[in-house]
Amino acid sequence: MQLRLYFLLTTFCKINATKFFSVNLFVYICTITNTNTNMKSITVLQGDDIYGQTDGSSKTGDLRNTTFADLKRVLGEPTWGPEDSGDGKVQYEWAVEFEGDIFTIYDWKTFDESYTLNKLTTWSVGGKVYSGDFETFIESLIKNKTMPSLER
Repeated sequence: MQLRLYFLLTTFCKINATKFFSVNLFVYICTITNTNTNMKSITVLQGDDIYGQTDGSSKTGDLRNTTFADLKRVLGEPTWGPEDSGDGKVQYEWAVEFEGDIFTIYDWKTFDESYTLNKLTTWSVGGKVYSGDFETFIESLIKNKTMPSLER
């Protein structure tokens, strides 16, 4: 089964998402490509095989004036939810590949799922390298407020 998701992010960008199913693993890969001369792509990772890819990362920046709904609209379902946090310090987290590097977007120590879902507006960005270009790209996706349309 294959699901493709397309939409325009102004006249410069498009999104292509595909779902892959395997015996023990569900992976949702979302690729956003900027068709301007500055090609940029982003992949939202889902599934058990990505846990090790974020090891060794640390906070590298913030996304400000950004809500859970904003992130969910442009990135889809979070990679991890409250049930995945061993110590409750993170309620929701996205693992994202951008330009070959892995970044995470997460709520740090809110300890309150309702607050994260409804009131939080500053999200932490983690990674192993500089995240400024990634933050700018995510902020531009949110600013465009583009709603996806499904094609089956």
